[in-house]
Amino acid sequence: MFCQKCGKQLGDGARFCPSCGAPVANDSGQPGGGFVNQAQEAFDRFNNTEDTSSAYTRQQIDDGRVMGILAYIGFLVLVPILAEKNNPFVRYHANQGLVLFLGEILYALLHRVLVRVFLVTVFPMGIVLNMVLSIASLVFVAYMVIGIVNVCCGRAKELPIIGGIHLIR
Repeated sequence: MFCQKCGKQLGDGARFCPSCGAPVANDSGQPGGGFVNQAQEAFDRFNNTEDTSSAYTRQQIDDGRVMGILAYIGFLVLVPILAEKNNPFVRYHANQGLVLFLGEILYALLHRVLVRVFLVTVFPMGIVLNMVLSIASLVFVAYMVIGIVNVCCGRAKELPIIGGIHLIR
């Protein structure tokens, strides 16, 4: 492979030209970006879920954006559940928000029980477990962001893993 800027031959896996310092284009023609492309591909595979946006009218989507966003913010999921019973787009996102909220509650309870048990039995292990489980709870923040982005984009797209659970019809 050769540098597109100066023509110097490049070694395998080079990200920058050793002669002129220019970023090396990857397979997609983008400079550098090997890790970024891999991360994007992994996210796209993870978020490759069913999109039923076509089942909703533009009016339902536009009218339901604010309530749809509230559906993903913890206990505020109760607002769209109670206030927007007639908008199916909001109900769709309220269902996902409710599943996410209940998952957060179960996770928090499990987290507390496990950490307390380990703090009493194996003290250092309890501290490590608390840190690991606290970091793992960021998954719920990621799900909230994915859901809110979907609402803002006017999509009715299932959240990965939990999107198939239906508590509200």
